[in-house]
Amino acid sequence: MSTDGPRQPLTTKEGWNAFVSRSSRPEPPRLLAEADLERLDPDERELYNYARMDYHSELNLINTPDIRKIITAGEKLIIGNRGKQLGRRGLIVSGPSGTGKSTSVTWLGKIHQVDTERRAPRGDGRIPVVYIIVPPAATPKMLAIEIAAFLGLPFGSHEPQHFITQSVAGVLRKVGCSLILVDEVHRLDLRTRPGAAASDQLKYFFDSVSATFVYAGLDLAENGMFAGMRGRQIAGRFISLTTSAFGYATEAEKEDWANLVAPIEASLRLHRHKPGTLLRQAAYLHQRTGGMIGSLDQLIHEAANEAISDSTEKLRPPPLRGQRPAADHDPAGTRPARQHRQREAPAHLRRAAQRAGSRPPRGLHGHPKDPAVPRAARPARAVAHRPGTAAEPAGPLLPPGTPPASLPPLPAGRIRPVRPGGAGPARLDSAGLPASPALARP
Repeated sequence: MSTDGPRQPLTTKEGWNAFVSRSSRPEPPRLLAEADLERLDPDERELYNYARMDYHSELNLINTPDIRKIITAGEKLIIGNRGKQLGRRGLIVSGPSGTGKSTSVTWLGKIHQVDTERRAPRGDGRIPVVYIIVPPAATPKMLAIEIAAFLGLPFGSHEPQHFITQSVAGVLRKVGCSLILVDEVHRLDLRTRPGAAASDQLKYFFDSVSATFVYAGLDLAENGMFAGMRGRQIAGRFISLTTSAFGYATEAEKEDWANLVAPIEASLRLHRHKPGTLLRQAAYLHQRTGGMIGSLDQLIHEAANEAISDSTEKLRPPPLRGQRPAADHDPAGTRPARQHRQREAPAHLRRAAQRAGSRPPRGLHGHPKDPAVPRAARPARAVAHRPGTAAEPAGPLLPPGTPPASLPPLPAGRIRPVRPGGAGPARLDSAGLPASPALARP
């Protein structure tokens, strides 16, 4: 069981040295016999379970083709750059989330520091590896402060940028730093002014310190890392390698996936787990994780720790299927289909429909919400006629001079002209009109 207390982040010298000092394959806790397990009191059982859970969390997946390729390429670059001030090359690791980018670059740094300390002990003040994470909305000064924080230099934000940059570069040369790892570099957008300035800061350190630089980030080609003049310069100075998810179409891909699942299963410290259970579910595990090694590691180890907590001590399809899928993968059918909400009528129309009582509810444009009734069959809305405007006839137009059948013919009246200065149209003299009760005044 780990007893080293709270761990420092890898972006500090203490945290990085602790990561390097830990064994690549931690010693597995011994599984007790069934009789000895039953004799443990609750406190002893809790410590025993915690040791196994801690062991599961310590395991790292480093035996993958992509990680081996990145470590091999990085080691060759470090050897080729040794002693060079000009003409050095860097390494860029790009790919989707959960494909082992950060794992590969940190293990490259760990291997390099172990080899360096084997030749020269750590007591001489050497810091062979620096690891930083690009902060969001990074500026040149922020990048310099990140490196200073790893080195333990007491700089604050009130210090001038040029002073911090010069001091950091001088200390990197003094401690013999030969590998600088820059993670989450996709946060630098070279198409923006701050991102371009931060990229220039990294280029200054590249030119000022005789070290191999390794960048890692999400889909860097799509995020503008190689855009414009600066991007072309980076592409010319760096070798680019890409990580990807495991496939499962060919026999060779299935074999690679099985070679990844088998050692994970063999490392589990469970009392009643039957070997080969996960290997028989390799196809399901690939479909569940999308071939992402980060998702596979999380799924299996969380299920194993859950089996320890509920005392089942074995992995079966139900516990695995009960775990939530990893956030970076959504296999088909795991998320419900998106429901499209029907547009709701405005509040004043809904209130009018409620006051109407028996009238059917109307939609946004006043028509009943009945898709079975075609638009042409819906009743026409009554349009009020404003005085002084010509009303549109409801039926077919009548020939000129033809009176309607329901009305008696009107006798020709006399048109009385309007006196000069008067307003309004000519008036029809009603002297010749027949008397009508409806028109008679009281």
